[in-house]
Amino acid sequence: MIPFQGLSGPPGAGKSTFIEAFGGRLTGSKPWNPVINTSYKSYGKQRLTLDEEHFNQEIRKLHRVAVLAIDPSSHTTGGSLLADKTRMPELSSNMNAYIRPSPSGGNLGGVARATSESILLCEAAGFETVLVETVEL
Repeated sequence: MIPFQGLSGPPGAGKSTFIEAFGGRLTGSKPWNPVINTSYKSYGKQRLTLDEEHFNQEIRKLHRVAVLAIDPSSHTTGGSLLADKTRMPELSSNMNAYIRPSPSGGNLGGVARATSESILLCEAAGFETVLVETVEL
């Protein structure tokens, strides 16, 4: 089973902005910043260190990322804007990324009925990471 993450929040919270930045780093189109806050001392931690070699080997592995963006459907018309792809212009043009906007269809929980099947299809297509974005949770 591939890892998948769900992101939920109110409209305008920055879900698409986060996915654009995070997905860009996973696919290699945006650089990772190896600077780690070394003044972190809460919960008994003294310092966080990460040598450059480990950083390059483990964190910079390129991934194929799928984004399943579920938009709420109108209670009046049943329609949906499906505009998430336009909010992620760099990721939507990346060869290692796939963005699939879909309407929730009025289902409770903010996810479409076929979301679990879509995750399985992304796994079968070779995507290493699936990000599910929704509102209305």
